[in-house]
Amino acid sequence: MSSRGAIAKARLASLTLGLGLIPGAYVGLMVALKVAALNFLWESPRDIPLVIFWLMLVFGALATVVALVMALVARALKKSMGWSVFSVAAAVAAVLIFIDRFGTCYACHQFLDWRAPHLIYTPLKSFLMALALGGACLGIGAAIGGIAFVGWRRWQSRGFRLTVWLVIAISIGFGFFASYLSTPGRGEEPAAVLPDLNPAGGVDHLIFIVDDAATWAVINDLMEHGALPAFSHMITNGASGYLETLRPTHSPQIWTTMATGRSPARHAITGFINYAFPGMRYGIANFEIPFEWMLENICLKLHARGIGGARTLGPERRRVKALWNIATDAGLPVGVVNYHNTLPVEKINGFMLSNYFYLSLDKRPDDCVFPKDLLETVRQLMARGADSTFDWGTGFTEDEMPKQGVVKERIDLVRQVSNGDFTTNLVAFALFRSFAPKLMIMGLKGLDTVGHTTYWEYSLYHLPDRYHLNSYLSKFTSEDLVGRLGRVIDNLYTLHDRFYRGWIEQFGPNDALIIVSDHGFEMNGNQHEFGPPGIVILYGAPFKKNYRLSGASVYDIAPTVLYLLGLPVASDMEGKVLTDAIDPEWLRTHPVRKIDTYETIRRKPSQIPRKISEDALK
Repeated sequence: MSSRGAIAKARLASLTLGLGLIPGAYVGLMVALKVAALNFLWESPRDIPLVIFWLMLVFGALATVVALVMALVARALKKSMGWSVFSVAAAVAAVLIFIDRFGTCYACHQFLDWRAPHLIYTPLKSFLMALALGGACLGIGAAIGGIAFVGWRRWQSRGFRLTVWLVIAISIGFGFFASYLSTPGRGEEPAAVLPDLNPAGGVDHLIFIVDDAATWAVINDLMEHGALPAFSHMITNGASGYLETLRPTHSPQIWTTMATGRSPARHAITGFINYAFPGMRYGIANFEIPFEWMLENICLKLHARGIGGARTLGPERRRVKALWNIATDAGLPVGVVNYHNTLPVEKINGFMLSNYFYLSLDKRPDDCVFPKDLLETVRQLMARGADSTFDWGTGFTEDEMPKQGVVKERIDLVRQVSNGDFTTNLVAFALFRSFAPKLMIMGLKGLDTVGHTTYWEYSLYHLPDRYHLNSYLSKFTSEDLVGRLGRVIDNLYTLHDRFYRGWIEQFGPNDALIIVSDHGFEMNGNQHEFGPPGIVILYGAPFKKNYRLSGASVYDIAPTVLYLLGLPVASDMEGKVLTDAIDPEWLRTHPVRKIDTYETIRRKPSQIPRKISEDALK
């Protein structure tokens, strides 16, 4: 090998490392510090160096690959186009920024469609917007490249080099300091003695149901056609409105916010799964960082190969008390069935069935049901739910059912989640009839999963002219599937209406029902990418009749539930009691009371059910 060739390769290697590995590793370090703050890793000091190592490795490797490709291109074009370090730096920065932005925002026109629904965005306009976004990325990359070029020319100055290293050192130190400060503390240790909470009146029984992804547009359309009598009754005889939600619309963080009255930054539940790089204790659940889509896939692939781990994010990571914990501290009986992030179950003053208990009971029975004495009863009820003959409206007879393929997978998923809702309601209703807890909490998740599975068909079946996107939507489905699956969502709403009719029929004169959804659905992105509001329905003795509520938020649910139970509302909760929906006379005789916090209160469960009544099983 000639000395000139060796020098050229050495320059190529140094260029690749200088513009790839080193900046990439630095970005990885900054990202790792943000991850540490978002996921409260400062509580497990050994996790900090591990997440720094792995993310520096990932980002360094990614940037090195991009820099190598750009350097090779520059080398090939150098003679004809005069490519330089400036050009390579600009290209590397542009490519990295473009990959990140396009990987996380996969369709430009969806954002525009949400911002200006009265306009029409065709695939051509979407493509032009994509080019505009790409041009913006290239411009940013060129600016970064210009800075790199100036720095390269001045690198010979010792004072400039010292300044650069000082800036890097200060930024790293500030990153550690800011990451540490942005991790909320747990507050005081729980007190052993319970202050007198003095539950003052309140309703006799409060049923709180989260109906994931329930959407006013669908509900109103069905009611206009004479369907959903229970919904119509509750809306006419109660208060209802839109429920503002969080972004991103990850169900775990929204459900936990509704159950705690606290933001995700305070309660720390931000996802379904906790990913851990090898050696980590806690892991990562919140990926609100650059290249989050890539990191999640890397973690899953490592886990599939036995490297690191991925486990359900459960209550052990929640940093504040949920409604069922507060009810237990107050000595109130409470029941919880199928609420997000409750696996493994907690010991509460009543009973708890974890989220997706109907899928995990055989594998993890001790983690799915509390108290254990109810295991056999729950199994009996689940067997009854599995035998249900409800027509999910898939449009296929057993003989026509595909034996394999994507269509079969979609139909199987529809049936599975629909049966899950049926079983959840059946079990919750039987346990409520038997034990009559003052607070009954239930989660239904079918509308969300079925919506993601069949929303294209629903949209084409019901809204053929919406935004003139027929040709676009038809790429994801077929006319046959539209005819067969177009009413699956309607049928599931009808089933839920049946559930609510059953709960209403159990009502006493001083009972109340709250139904909410964590977000709505729309024909954009992943159907709730941009945070469409959910629903809130408040029905029962304390509420105004036929009242349209405005300004309600997911933060307001926990304070409102505590108020209706006759308990004081904690000042450290971030929402408010929905007093606008409360009947003035009820509000006069039941004023809102306050307490500083529930986090310093602790009481062991005292009312644990042991055996279900025979009447409840009928």
